[in-house]
Amino acid sequence: MTFTLRELAEQSGGALRGDASLTITGAASLPEATPSEISFYGDARYLAAFRKTRAGAAFVPADFEEQIVGAQIRVAQPG
Repeated sequence: MTFTLRELAEQSGGALRGDASLTITGAASLPEATPSEISFYGDARYLAAFRKTRAGAAFVPADFEEQIVGAQIRVAQPG
């Protein structure tokens, strides 16, 4: 099953930053994610892994300011 980032943002109630039409084919952990997958970041302990991820998009906290991946969906509780 695939989703666009617009659909994922609407379903999660999050604010999207990035290409709303990007197609997401699955979800994976930060180290394993590919450019067509979404991951999530919600704990400062994993910032180094987040900076290295290949994920095409990520769920991040609403107040997260870095633009690490191509698209982000900002939500209250990303994990």
